[in-house]
Amino acid sequence: MATVEAAVQKPEGWLERLLGQGISVRTETIVYAALLLAAAATRFYDLETRAMSHDESLHTYYSWELFKGRGFQHTPLMHGPLQFHLVALSYFLFGDSDASARVPAALSGVLAVGMLFFYRRWLGRTGALVAAALLLISPYMLYYSRYVRNEMFVVLEVLLSYWATFRYFETRQPRWLALMAFAWSLHSMSKETYFIYAAQALIFFGAYLAWQLFRRKWANETLRILFLVGLVVTVFGSGMGMVSYFQGRAAGEGASPEALAPLDPEAAVAPTAVLGNNGPVNEGSPATVSFSGQFDPSSDDTTAGFHYAFSCSNGDLSGATYAGTWKHFATDAALNGSTVTNNAELMAGLALAQMVRPGAPIMVMDF
Repeated sequence: MATVEAAVQKPEGWLERLLGQGISVRTETIVYAALLLAAAATRFYDLETRAMSHDESLHTYYSWELFKGRGFQHTPLMHGPLQFHLVALSYFLFGDSDASARVPAALSGVLAVGMLFFYRRWLGRTGALVAAALLLISPYMLYYSRYVRNEMFVVLEVLLSYWATFRYFETRQPRWLALMAFAWSLHSMSKETYFIYAAQALIFFGAYLAWQLFRRKWANETLRILFLVGLVVTVFGSGMGMVSYFQGRAAGEGASPEALAPLDPEAAVAPTAVLGNNGPVNEGSPATVSFSGQFDPSSDDTTAGFHYAFSCSNGDLSGATYAGTWKHFATDAALNGSTVTNNAELMAGLALAQMVRPGAPIMVMDF
């Protein structure tokens, strides 16, 4: 008597069916064109309106200095120099404005969405389209695509570098190595995240090379075993070396005696002062802000000339001393600006919450 085994196939879910559907070339082209148009619209629309943040003010100022021909001196405080040259170029092409300062980041945001087109080989047509759409609507990506910082340059450079890496593994053509080096070079000029990504890539390349060498047929099996032993010793020794290095850093090894000297207890006491006002006051009314009772227990600070100073009217503080009249300074500060800003932020959150869930109760701290 023959026994017949019937295989029961598990029904596919909606996500598997969606991702398994093919997309025609014409439909794919139209969808990518629509995504790029949407990316351009969301990245470039009304770039001028939002006020510059603290980081943006630094980046735009030194870019403007470069644009004016006053040179540029790199400092790690503001990451890589690439951004300053790109913003200065944007000033040259479009004039100096808040909008033109954000053009390089916005353009990088659009190109990053388009880069997903080249990942179809590994994500599939549907997967690449979904990834591009998610990149388009991501609040994080949209924010930094309209912000004078390095993040969107890094996103584009990483996508470019990994595309070149994948293609080189497939084709072994030198042009992909050149593109990979170009992308990594741009990344190294953009931000310190280059060291993290480069370390990850080099670890992968080293592991891949070791695996390829180990699995191939060796003429002498003893040499193959010695290679494996040497590899294990190298990895273990490198790991122990890093552990020892960081433990030494944590323990303060290598620091100068002055750096390790205990702090003066007197110098460790925080200085104090009293910042007061005559509030509460009505909206639009002047408020008197006072800064008084300054005291620094450290005689070294006092001798060195450190002092307190306070001004709400851009007054000259160059003559402020402990013994001077600046020990009590009062001025008027209108509350209009802060009140308007506070209410605008609260109302924006209120409107967004009601758009998502109409009628939802809202709790605010103040108006």
